[in-house]
Amino acid sequence: AEEEEVAASMTDDRGGGADPSLGAFYACYLVGSLDPAMKGRSYVGFTVNPERRIRQHNGVIAAGARYTRRLRPCEMVLLVHGFPSKVQALQFEWAWQKPALSRAVREAARRLKVSDRSSSLANKTRLVMAMLHVSPWRNLPLRVHFLNPEYAKLAKDKCDAPPEHVEVSVGDMDALKRSVGGSFTDGKDLDDVKDDDGCDDSRVVTVDGDSVSEMPSISGARRRCAACGGEGVRGVGARVACPRCDCVAHPRCMASHFFASCVAAVPSRKHAGPGPQPLISRTLIPSGGPCPACGASLSWGAVVAAGRRTRAFAAVTHRAVTRRTTRGASGATSRTTPRATSPTPSPTHSRARSSQRTTTRHHS
Repeated sequence: AEEEEVAASMTDDRGGGADPSLGAFYACYLVGSLDPAMKGRSYVGFTVNPERRIRQHNGVIAAGARYTRRLRPCEMVLLVHGFPSKVQALQFEWAWQKPALSRAVREAARRLKVSDRSSSLANKTRLVMAMLHVSPWRNLPLRVHFLNPEYAKLAKDKCDAPPEHVEVSVGDMDALKRSVGGSFTDGKDLDDVKDDDGCDDSRVVTVDGDSVSEMPSISGARRRCAACGGEGVRGVGARVACPRCDCVAHPRCMASHFFASCVAAVPSRKHAGPGPQPLISRTLIPSGGPCPACGASLSWGAVVAAGRRTRAFAAVTHRAVTRRTTRGASGATSRTTPRATSPTPSPTHSRARSSQRTTTRHHS
């Protein structure tokens, strides 16, 4: 039950976009100095508005980290976004800054020979690509956007390949804004940002090397859960989905199905051969499993990402239908309700008022 609760909480759809329908934008970023004397020096931070944040780091507008003053001029190299909450983004930022102190990242940092004092852009890039494979972030539908093509090539040639459900893109700040809804939030980077219910509007997810770009269809307000068979998967409710066959499921039901599949894959002691028996690792979030409808092998992050896309599409469809219904109702009301007109005064009433004004002037 605890595993199912945690797995369900990991589908909280409040990250990945700046438009109110997409949720709040939480990102961790890497900044590098353009000063030849500070070449290779970097800074890792958190932001809800990267366009404003890089201007702060360069002193164009007020605020910005004190450390980055000596890095000016500087550029934003890459961002990782799609975190369900601000807390998870800040945890990722801290582990990226202090890999040797983070229990989750310590082993990967030791393998890459990256310490807390390492500020090389190359080392920070290698580390963040390795962190995408570390729990709990490997189970999140994160996205990596490179603003500097040089480090995108470094990540492709020299770093660990990202998990299958993690999208990697390259482009300028305008391309990033378009991918998250066209604008960033006006919230402050160091203060709490209001959490809005919404979803990622990304339309591409990679599963087993295949890019699936079709937006899953939404048929009706409720859909049947592919894992438990019950109804009640609402059009804009929490859900996970298969990016292959378009089925949807409750997060708890899908997590239970994945855990059950892991147990079934382990041979029973009765039929197992001699020697030590394999142990089933007790994890709070399933790493993956087969789709209950089509049997495709999926990661947990892939079904969360697909579920967020279906929920985003359902939310947009719901708003469009509501607007059309409202306009139709108002139009029908205007056609059936007669326009109120002021009554035309009768000639007798007009003469009486004229006589009253004349009497008033005479007495004054």
